[in-house]
Amino acid sequence: MDQTIRISAWCGPRNLSTALMYAFDNRQDCIAFDEPLYAYYLLNSPARAYHPGAEDIISNMEGNPKNLIDFMLGDFPMPVVFFKQMTHHLLDIDRAFMEKMKNIILTRDPFDMIPSFAKVVPNLTIEDIGYKDQLALKEYLNSKGQDVLVVDSKNCKKTHLKFWLDYVIFCGIPFDEKMLKWERLDQKILMEYGRLIGMNPSINQLIFCPTNRKKSLFQKLFIHCWKNVIFTTMH
Repeated sequence: MDQTIRISAWCGPRNLSTALMYAFDNRQDCIAFDEPLYAYYLLNSPARAYHPGAEDIISNMEGNPKNLIDFMLGDFPMPVVFFKQMTHHLLDIDRAFMEKMKNIILTRDPFDMIPSFAKVVPNLTIEDIGYKDQLALKEYLNSKGQDVLVVDSKNCKKTHLKFWLDYVIFCGIPFDEKMLKWERLDQKILMEYGRLIGMNPSINQLIFCPTNRKKSLFQKLFIHCWKNVIFTTMH
């Protein structure tokens, strides 16, 4: 009987998901993978034309959805497997495989996320930022009787012990203090279907530096909708 605990964190871009992946990968019992569906997404969406490094990703990662699902549900050398996922990468993939995983939705205040992502991908669309997809995914999983942990990534800080305890309790794994310190890149994240994540040297600044930017009226309205419609509904 397969006793592997598979965890999928369904994120939007710039949701501090890399910090979460570092934390899980630093556990002694866990192996982590970074956006295994990325090549599939690029091969089947207009994003291929404007995502940085798209051709390199397609050349080095698996793009066949059946092979990807077989991989994620396959055998691993560790008892816990963590997949950092982007919700909008799902496209038309059969979601039945999620019923064999612990599913987490990691979301972030759009005031912080959108300006950050726009530096990499200009002229963003609603499909690029993933909020609509996260809500649809939550509704799908609930319709299948699946529990989902929804987390606001603003709490993703080393000092927020309860934040990490919520994760491990939901996933059914013991807490490991190594999750609170993940300064070095572990090459096992790379593996066969993962991308090297050592491209973001400012990860600590992204997490720990507060912002003093002023919100425009449009941003205030967008954030109001996120907090009172999307985030509330997901909970």
